[in-house]
Amino acid sequence: MSIGMVLLYETFPAEQRGLAMGLFIMVASLGPTLGQSVGGYLVQQFSWRAIFFLALPSGVLGTILPLLRMPRDVPAPEKFIDTGGLCTMTIFLVSLLLALSQGQQRGWASGYILGLLVISGIFLGLFLVLERHVAHPVVHLRLYRNVPFVLASAVVMLYNAGFMGANFLVALMVQIVFDFTPMQAGIILAPGALVMGVLGLIAGRLSDRMAPHRLVCAGLALFAIDMYYFSTVSLFVSISTMTFLVLLQRGAFGMIFSASDTAIMRTLPAADRSMGAGLHNMHRGIAMAFGVALGSVLLEKRLAFHALLTTHTRLAAYQDCLFIISIGMLVALMLAWQSRTRVIQMSQPLPVLRAESIQAEEPVDE
Repeated sequence: MSIGMVLLYETFPAEQRGLAMGLFIMVASLGPTLGQSVGGYLVQQFSWRAIFFLALPSGVLGTILPLLRMPRDVPAPEKFIDTGGLCTMTIFLVSLLLALSQGQQRGWASGYILGLLVISGIFLGLFLVLERHVAHPVVHLRLYRNVPFVLASAVVMLYNAGFMGANFLVALMVQIVFDFTPMQAGIILAPGALVMGVLGLIAGRLSDRMAPHRLVCAGLALFAIDMYYFSTVSLFVSISTMTFLVLLQRGAFGMIFSASDTAIMRTLPAADRSMGAGLHNMHRGIAMAFGVALGSVLLEKRLAFHALLTTHTRLAAYQDCLFIISIGMLVALMLAWQSRTRVIQMSQPLPVLRAESIQAEEPVDE
């Protein structure tokens, strides 16, 4: 995913790079559009195992087409692989993601999960130490001194965690609380992916003409409002209303996704874009795993709080969780607005005395 982002960003001219990110999210949305509706049909008609065959055609095409159509780059000489950093980072990430994905099933206080978290913490520390003392690190830690990049990454982690948590909760809610069939759930969820792609393309094109943070802030505000209305639905909500709320959620995500990708790439010099894109997608992957885990934990706690597992109390538990996600989106909105302030401060001209001295040394013809 990160390689695809860099290839598109470097291939398109500067004035069309927002469009490139929009095309990226539009194509990426085709999978959920087809997958949720076709997957719901396969689960209902055959078995949950049948959904794994959906990845076969795209996997084959994704292997063959790059070999046939993409130009072969000549590898740059004198490139070194930071083996120690790569190994420690891999163990850190695998341990962390295993703990996040299996914590609810195994129990967060179990020895297995605590052991994974301890291993993850130890190898994170080793990774940070190694990266500060090698000539060619696998991750340039200096990127985390770039304040706009850090703020944009925090926004990315918050909205991806919220998006995946909301997807998890809404998918369960429509089947467990409202008793829709898998096919009906697929019909509710599938159109949202198409809207996500279309709005992602539009937002990417607009980010070439205006500051991307405005689109990110607008998308986060829409996301927060949508989660609030999700938290107020009743047991008598119609399929059309649920579909409309899903459309708003996915449309907001499409706006944020393409505009935030453009914003993050703009915070980095050309030499650091490959590294920044990789870190950006690492942040996104960790946040998505964390979002599902957090949604699962919150749902369990709220169900226990409401005590009785009746339909009304189950709905109240889901409403509580979605309201918390709405608050998280407001926090992300404040960070996105703060990143705008930082960018403005960094782009202000030099002080007058310094500017005058530079002009005296290097006169410029107007």
